[in-house]
Amino acid sequence: MAEKSSNKAESSTSTGIAASIETLQKKLKPKLKGTPWLETIVMDFFDVLKKFNKLDGRARRKEFWMFCLCNFIVGAVLGILGSFPLIGFAFHLVSFVFGLAVFVPGFTVGVRRLHDTNRSGWVLLLMLIPLAGLIIVIVFCAQAGTPGSNKYGTDPKA
Repeated sequence: MAEKSSNKAESSTSTGIAASIETLQKKLKPKLKGTPWLETIVMDFFDVLKKFNKLDGRARRKEFWMFCLCNFIVGAVLGILGSFPLIGFAFHLVSFVFGLAVFVPGFTVGVRRLHDTNRSGWVLLLMLIPLAGLIIVIVFCAQAGTPGSNKYGTDPKA
């Protein structure tokens, strides 16, 4: 009985987070209408954040790489702002919090991207091998997904 109530609480928490992200996404969308490229990056970023607890299914290359691009841009801006002497500590702290906030969604989108290439999410453990593991995982994530259904779900392009 306690297990059912904990699953219910966990489900309502994740739906609450997804609903909050959905609200923020709806507020930002009209402000980004004039720049379609920025709208694509930001909306894909929020789509990944909404699926932060989904390890099943598949993720398209666009979804994965737009999430990576957005993380890179935010990290670069925070890194540059963190280099200023008087305000640097605050931006280092914001950068740390941002890194913690996107760690789980980044992990889950990586697993779903590997699922799209018909590989297990355990392949991400190759990143523990210095340099070579990272290169291997990047190559796997850059490959086209399996056309049609595979053992991880239906084709996200369909």
